[in-house]
Amino acid sequence: VASALLIEEGMVLDTRRYLNSLWRACKATGRATLHRVRVESLAGLEEEYGQYEAIIIAAGSSANMLPELQGRLPLTPCKGHVVHLR
Repeated sequence: VASALLIEEGMVLDTRRYLNSLWRACKATGRATLHRVRVESLAGLEEEYGQYEAIIIAAGSSANMLPELQGRLPLTPCKGHVVHLR
């Protein structure tokens, strides 16, 4: 490695494992339902799926594409590669 950048607050997250664990935790409450659908707005979700207490949006930086969230989350899309060294 010719150079490196240390971001002390940075994290590496295995998103597949994280989301699977998150779903298992939600499901264990007995009050969660998973809908794998493309959502372009949060406005119609209650009409489509009924009343809810919370919504988990697993869209990464694309969450800013939802009208209700635009400019409200500190997300910046970036392109790059992650290399794990052991």
